[in-house]
Amino acid sequence: MGPMAPTLTEQVLDHAHDAVIWLDERGLVTYWNPAAEQMFGIARDQALGHSVAELIIPERLRAAHYAGIERFLLDGTGPVLDRRVEMTALRSDGTEFAVKLTISALQQDAGWLFSAFVQDASSRVEAERERERLVRELRRALHGAERRFDAIIGALSDPVTIRDRENRLIYANAAALAYLGFDSVDELRSSSPDAILSAYRVLDEGGQEIAMSDIPSVRILAGRTAEPLLIRTINRVSGAERWNLL
Repeated sequence: MGPMAPTLTEQVLDHAHDAVIWLDERGLVTYWNPAAEQMFGIARDQALGHSVAELIIPERLRAAHYAGIERFLLDGTGPVLDRRVEMTALRSDGTEFAVKLTISALQQDAGWLFSAFVQDASSRVEAERERERLVRELRRALHGAERRFDAIIGALSDPVTIRDRENRLIYANAAALAYLGFDSVDELRSSSPDAILSAYRVLDEGGQEIAMSDIPSVRILAGRTAEPLLIRTINRVSGAERWNLL
């Protein structure tokens, strides 16, 4: 007796992009579509009638697979049924890769049928790993750049500060910290811009008061144009004056 003709469902699934695998309640393959052949490197006639665990599940994970089937046959429950889960699968050449799969169970006259729809997730996993690697390298590079920047700018006798988009001072070299009256950059970062500015009178060349919104760096961060500005700051407590070109 020759092989049975494929059902209409099987003919449709033969053209699916996802790997589709059917198992009986013993875990033996009863259907294996072309996408599964391509994904796992196993021809259909080599898969049919064989244990899916021995075909595509890494050896260390097979005990959990067998236990899951046994539990389902006992009480009808399974933690991975009708849920999209991610796991590690095995190709015919022994390499492991990440897959996403959804498993459903269907009661038939001959017993339970399990259907699995499998997607290759290895490219996404590799992309995430590459992204994480690049982020780590970027952090190391930035850390090194920060140290080099501080070694150069920190040695200048002129005050140098850097603001973020909320106008907070996020960096100040030693000269700027001394001028502003702070002991550390952390202390500077915890102070609001208005509180820092309120300790000084800030005047332009003509002696007119300057608001925070007039500072060139603030104007640029707000998307406005700004010209270099010569200002005079006067400490309200000590009376110390200083000219700065911003």
